[in-house]
Amino acid sequence: MSITLHLALLTVGSIVLISLLYPLSQSAPIAALPHKIRQLYLGISLGLLACINIGLSVEIGDRVISPCNGIVLTAGLVFGGPAGILAGLIAGFYNYLCTFWLSGVTPHWSTAFAAILAGFIGAGLRTFLFEDKRPNWSEGILFGCLVPVFNILFLILSNINNLGITFAGIKACAFPFIAVNGLVTGLTLLAINIATEPSLFSTHHKKTIIYSFEQWILAGLAVAVTLSTILTWAMQTQVSTDDTDLLLTTTLADVKADLDTRSDQAFLTIAQLVAWELDEAPITVEIMDMLVEFYGLTEMSVIGEDGIICYSTQPSFLGFNMNTGEQSSAFLALLDGTTVSLVQALQPMSENEEILRKYAAYDLETNGFVQIGLTAEQLQESIDSQIDSAATYRHIGENGAVLIADLNGTIVSATQDNLSQSFSDIGLDLTGLAEGDLFTYTLFGTAHYCCYIVAEGYTILGIIPVDEATFSRDITFYLTLFTQLTILGLVFVLIFLLVKGNIIANVRSINQALGEITHGNLAVSVDCHSNQEFSTLSDGINATVDTLKEYIDEAATRIDEELEFARTIQLANLPSGSNPFPNRKEFELFALMDTAKKVGGDFYDFFFVDAHHLAILIADVSGKGIPAAMFMMSAKACIRSLADAGYPADKVFELANEKLCENNEATMFVTVWMGILDLQTGELSFVNGGHNPPLLKTKGTYAYLATPPNLMLAAMEGVPYTSHQIQLHSGDQILLYTDGVTEAMDVDGQLYGEDRLLSLVNQEPLKPDILCQTILSSVNQYAGEAPQFDDITLLSLTYQGQEPAKPN
Repeated sequence: MSITLHLALLTVGSIVLISLLYPLSQSAPIAALPHKIRQLYLGISLGLLACINIGLSVEIGDRVISPCNGIVLTAGLVFGGPAGILAGLIAGFYNYLCTFWLSGVTPHWSTAFAAILAGFIGAGLRTFLFEDKRPNWSEGILFGCLVPVFNILFLILSNINNLGITFAGIKACAFPFIAVNGLVTGLTLLAINIATEPSLFSTHHKKTIIYSFEQWILAGLAVAVTLSTILTWAMQTQVSTDDTDLLLTTTLADVKADLDTRSDQAFLTIAQLVAWELDEAPITVEIMDMLVEFYGLTEMSVIGEDGIICYSTQPSFLGFNMNTGEQSSAFLALLDGTTVSLVQALQPMSENEEILRKYAAYDLETNGFVQIGLTAEQLQESIDSQIDSAATYRHIGENGAVLIADLNGTIVSATQDNLSQSFSDIGLDLTGLAEGDLFTYTLFGTAHYCCYIVAEGYTILGIIPVDEATFSRDITFYLTLFTQLTILGLVFVLIFLLVKGNIIANVRSINQALGEITHGNLAVSVDCHSNQEFSTLSDGINATVDTLKEYIDEAATRIDEELEFARTIQLANLPSGSNPFPNRKEFELFALMDTAKKVGGDFYDFFFVDAHHLAILIADVSGKGIPAAMFMMSAKACIRSLADAGYPADKVFELANEKLCENNEATMFVTVWMGILDLQTGELSFVNGGHNPPLLKTKGTYAYLATPPNLMLAAMEGVPYTSHQIQLHSGDQILLYTDGVTEAMDVDGQLYGEDRLLSLVNQEPLKPDILCQTILSSVNQYAGEAPQFDDITLLSLTYQGQEPAKPN
């Protein structure tokens, strides 16, 4: 199986298994476990998954790669801090044990430490950075890549004394290692977030301000690191290239100088010997030819004091003036006594620049000096015995070498064991490559930096492996990159925390305060004074709220005044409830109303239908305040007008219901109890339109007058109403009330109730006025500091059974 496929399977398998574990952790049996037990279960599960991945690690050189760190980090970010720490400890311990088990690879304690660190990083990020919530996938990729970066940095720093061997493995596996762990964390978060919160990826989903900050911070830091990385790589590459070029050219210059020195010394020695021979005997061409043949020379010439060739083994050279060429004129220094010997490098002749010659000259005692010359082939033959060792000990770096080849390209001297080979044998072709330029070439199966020069007909080639030449660049680049990535992560966390603490926290505090203000709590104040901007904003909001409260207070005062006026009008529309008919002896009547607001929806009424029939009623309109009061006025007027017209109680209700249903767009209704008492006979005819049952006192005891109630008025058209009759005797008493009495609540929300009311009225016989006041006092005492939510209306009538007087 290929390395790429192996890594892909490990990555995808880890993502799928963790993604499946998440819904399992949310299932009812697991969710029902105590938090500590659930974290223990998840930590062990993910720790074992990390161990399995370590066992299935991919070997690259002498290193192993697995998504272990990504799994542990994901445990902390997704499942909770304790689960991440436990998974890290399990994976770290297993990693440490693997240093004793695995063979053929180089495990290191830093791998175990990085696994443990990943657990603590995941726990810390979830707790302090993400407020115990899952991060998004981009944050997962960022921190998933940073954890293996920490691992690599630990490995480099802990092997600083053996960096050459260690770095080779790191260079081979660093980026796959980082990519695998980053993808496991990021894609797992993406899969879980899509499955559990698909709305996050909706185009209509509004990003939070902290998410927007985070994206921009991350993008800015990524751009900065990318630019810095590119610049560092370009700069380090140029420095590495320049250093390599300098190393090769310096070495080649040294070899050339050594080669020139060996060649010059050998050639000058021959020139000196020739000069001695010519000084011992008369100079003749025959002697010169003999010496040329003996020393293996190409030519020999004697130059007189006038700089003219006077003897030469080459007849065409006779009479040549040495002053006429740049190459030849250099030897005239021997005539002025400046030097006694001179040697030149192999170069074109002054007489014919197409011919290469190496010349040496020596001073003659008798006449001028002697000059000898060699062709390139003769020169190489003369110094071959000295060249074979010229490159033997010339090392370039650790694995670089110097190769010296003759005119045929055969390697005659080398640092490595390449003698008897040629440049073509090792795959080198210098055609089109300029002397002294740096170039790359694949030699011996490895890319090399190369440079060559030509000296004395020999080609001197310097080579060094590209990996060795760029080692300094690569280690500097990797250290710089990983350090920058580490700093990026730390800066991201720092900026994120600063933004969260100084901006997001203040924004949330202000939003919370504004939320309370918009819900009516104007007593709250915004207190965000950590910096000038939020201090100004807080003061501005508080000033606005204070101004609003002033306006509200002014409006409330004005409304209170208007409501008080409306209350006066409303109460004026109700008959006086205190001794309304002082001249009538047949009954005693009292009524009162205590509204929950300045004006209320309750009302009572009593009036004579004729001289012997008294109508009494009590009602409760749905709603409170001015709308209820207005509906109350309409209902009261309608009922009274129908009763005055002489209709019986049930007919009054039917006609009033039809009238009130008309144009009732507010869908209000009213519960009404109405009775018509025959003062001569004591017969009471009554109708209950959905109202509370009254209390009737007969034979000294109160009881609820329970009859089937009819529907409330204005609720539905076409409703029939049924009346009932009872017989009152002298001393009988009836109490009418609204639900503001029985449904009054104390500070704990407990109702006053019908039983409490019944118990109160049966304590002792009381006249109507005292009875109503006692009930109101009891309700207020029961409610205590609890606000009054409903109107309280009471009407009590005692029937005396006497002959009526004339009505007022």
